[in-house]
Amino acid sequence: MRGGDMGRRLFEGRNAFVTGAANGIGRGVALRLASAGAALALNDIDASALDAVVGEIRDGGGHAVAFPADVSSPAAVRAAVGEAIDALGPLTLGVTSAGIVEIVPALELTEQAWDRMLGINLKGTFFTLQALARHMMAGHGGRLVAIASIGAKRGRADAVDYTASKAAVVSVVQSLAMALAPKVQINAVCPGIVDTAMTPKIHEARAARAGITPQESIDALVATIPMGRIQTPDDVARSVQHFLSEEADYVTGQALNVDGGLIFH
Repeated sequence: MRGGDMGRRLFEGRNAFVTGAANGIGRGVALRLASAGAALALNDIDASALDAVVGEIRDGGGHAVAFPADVSSPAAVRAAVGEAIDALGPLTLGVTSAGIVEIVPALELTEQAWDRMLGINLKGTFFTLQALARHMMAGHGGRLVAIASIGAKRGRADAVDYTASKAAVVSVVQSLAMALAPKVQINAVCPGIVDTAMTPKIHEARAARAGITPQESIDALVATIPMGRIQTPDDVARSVQHFLSEEADYVTGQALNVDGGLIFH
């Protein structure tokens, strides 16, 4: 598991709920929190991949349980959160990482694609946060982090629905920060170009339209990053860990760019 460089187990005795945990950023967050001592309730729609992450954490000496569910169904999310509480006890940490992205020019975007994108990225995020916040507000409080995107802060001609969903996630975080303070703190992390399975698919679509190779498309974008490299899921997970820790005790309602310097607002 990642996070072995930590000098202390920040979340020993704490229980965390993480969505989108089977792959990419969600998996990176799960591995880091497990290394920090948290017991994990992991959610994803891909049950087999989720089981693999649970096994990876257990093999490393951590504690994790799988709760597969479709986050676009509020009833399914509420049930998963309830089952996690029954299995682990009170949840005081939560991360929403479930999400999708598709590359479609704005004038070709369909109503069906729009509804699917917002159903997962926005509706799924809000109702997960709501279920966790209700539990935390009735108990001893807690900390929540939503994975947004730098797409929340600037448009994309070929991902209108995605950027709209992520901008709305940031707005949800700001509103919930006002609703939940001071008992629960909530913040957003806005990644840039992350080395996940999503990234090659994005650049395959863009490359096909531009008449270049997917690698040329990726290389051109990476060349614009001041830090000079594509970021890893653990780059994102470290900032999530900070927001969940006591070090961020007076921080709520913020949307932190973790993008290697791509944007500055």
